[in-house]
Formats: sequence, structure tokens, C-alpha cells
Amino acid sequence: MIRWVLWLVPIGCVLADPACVLSPTGTMLCCAAEDEACMAKVQKAHAEPLPSTPPVPVTPSKPRMVGSSFTFANATVWDGSSPFDVAVVGVPFGLEVGYDAPGMQLVRKETARLFPYSRLYSASLQDLRIVDGQDLLVSGAPMDRLAGLEAAAAQFFSKGRPLVAVGGDQFITFALMKAAKAAVGKFGIVHIDKDLAIGTGSREQGLSASTALFWGAAASLFDTRHSLHVASRGNLPSQQVELLDQELGFQTLTAEEVTLMGAREVIDHIKARLRRRDGTFLPAYLSLDLDVLDPALYNTVVSSGSSSSGSAGAGEPGGLRVSELRAILAGLRPFCRLVGADVRDVAGQTDPAALRVAAAIVQDVTLLAGLRPDSTLMSPPLQHEL
Repeated sequence: MIRWVLWLVPIGCVLADPACVLSPTGTMLCCAAEDEACMAKVQKAHAEPLPSTPPVPVTPSKPRMVGSSFTFANATVWDGSSPFDVAVVGVPFGLEVGYDAPGMQLVRKETARLFPYSRLYSASLQDLRIVDGQDLLVSGAPMDRLAGLEAAAAQFFSKGRPLVAVGGDQFITFALMKAAKAAVGKFGIVHIDKDLAIGTGSREQGLSASTALFWGAAASLFDTRHSLHVASRGNLPSQQVELLDQELGFQTLTAEEVTLMGAREVIDHIKARLRRRDGTFLPAYLSLDLDVLDPALYNTVVSSGSSSSGSAGAGEPGGLRVSELRAILAGLRPFCRLVGADVRDVAGQTDPAALRVAAAIVQDVTLLAGLRPDSTLMSPPLQHEL
């Protein structure tokens, strides 16, 4: 007689089917019924994907001033209302993509180390009310950054005193001049730079670092009859660039001409250019790019965005000596009334020797902007003084 033995097993185990899922490689993966960890992974694989949400457009943030550990020449931080003789503000980033600025704090630190009295100007920084506007950060597309910088600079120019911007690329010049024009009225520009910043010679060019002065002239931000380039050098894309520059009304002194003429004759040339028919001098905006210096003396930093900013040939030899540049700047003191200035090719510097050069020139420009010209050669009153 055969006896059948029925083994009792948990009903759940008998009835439960193994859970399986098809992997991306085409292999069927199955889990044992009691393997809870494996079951959890399978359930997760079978889970319905969450509905995708449409991307939310990000609007550019408002321009803001960012505090720093050091101030230019140990100046006080501007509180937004106190009167001043000259304000200095940092622009740690250019307005085009790819511009890096690791050295803004280092430039501030170097200016704080310099002695305040300048024999070139027979004046001390301590005689001026200098304020530090800190660093300006803007975001968004280039045109959004442009508008942000213009709005931030306007609060300084509205006080009727010069603003010196340190850092950035040539693009910032357009925004600063636009803010200055709204506050003080007419002025010329003294553009000391290796490049002309009028582009490729075409009359149909977008606004960029390499076309900033082309657009500035087209928008009548300055009077080209009283404007000039100083110490430009290097080859151009074509002769059309030179012809367009002349058509816009600029005068140009090349670096080679500056060497042949000497600092005194260059100063006389700038003086004649700024002179008005009544014998007074039109106020000026100073745009200074330190790539105008000989690269053997000042190691120019070329950022990743330099090809679009017109500085790809910044290392080309033949620039000015540091003493030449400082002598020319000091020679403007008796007759040139600055409404504002920018000192560029500074923000990317980390080389100690280059930082010392940049700090000395920033100090010179600050003194030039803060001191008034001789009363016998006084410029006509600015718009806010009428």
C-alpha cells in the first residue's frame, strides 16, 4: 500500500510568481518571492516616471555690489550717500563670456601698500575723499550685463564726481560712457589702448568688446572731434578699419609715433585735441587698457574669451614703457578734467610684478580724476553744475 505524504508549505510561497523585469540589455531579471530587496528594485524600475515640468525662465539678477577684504588705497566703503571726490569700483568680470578675474583682491591689496603721496602729481591720496564702491557683479546675457553695469554706474555719476572702474574688458567702456553722458553731458575720449575697438571695418557690426568705440561714436556718447587713440599698435584685419576710424572722426597716435614724439609732444597733441574754440578744454573720459604696455614689462593675461574681445594679439611687442605711460597721464593734469575712467586688463592678473605696475597706474588715474585742472585752464561747467 502506497502512502502519499503531503508536505505543507506556506500558501503565499506557492502562489507567488517571481517578479521579473526586462533590463536595457534585453536580459530578463527575476527575483525570488522572498527577496524583498530585489522586489523593491523591480518595483522601482516599473514605477511610472514623474511628469516633466517645463523649464522656468531665469531672469537676470539685479546688479549688486559685493564686499571685499581690501579697499582701493585703503579708502572707505561708500555708503551710497556720502560726498566724494572720486569713486573707485571693481568690475571683476567682463561683459562677454569667458572672462576670468582672479586678481581683483590682489590689485586692491597692492594699491593699499603704496605710499599716498605722488611726486608726479604733487598731491596725496589723503587729500582726496576717495570711496570704494566695491565689486559689481552682473548676470545674464551680455546686453543684460551691459544694462546692469550702466544702472550701477549711474548712481556714482549722478553725484557729479568721476568714477574710476578697474577691471573688465572693453565692453564695459560703452556702459560707463552711456551712464556718464546722461549725468554730465558732452565729453571727448582719450583712448590709450593697443586696439582701436572699432571692429573689422564694417558699418554693420554687433556691439561687443571689439566694437565698443564704434558703437560709442555711432550713439554719440562722446564728441569724436575731441577724441583720439593713443599708442595703438599691431596689424589690422584690413585697411578698411583704419579708413572707418578716420571717417568716424578719431585721430590716432600709434605706439611708434609716441616713441618718436616723446611724452611732451604727445601731451601737447592731446591738449590740442581737447581744446575748444574759446580756449577752454572739453572734459574727457579716459579709457586705458594696460595691454598698451610692452609685454616684456607687463605680462598681459589673455582670457578664454579674448578672441572675441579683440585682444588675441595682446602679447605683440612694441608697447609703451611704464614710465612713458605714467608721464603722459601726469601731463594731462593741468588741463584735462576727467568725467570718468576705466583701467582694464587688470582683473585677470596674478603675477606680483604686473600687479605692482597695475596698482601704481590705478593710483595715478585716481589722482588724475580726483584733482581739478588749473583754474586758468578750467573746462566749461559740466551738466550737473549748470
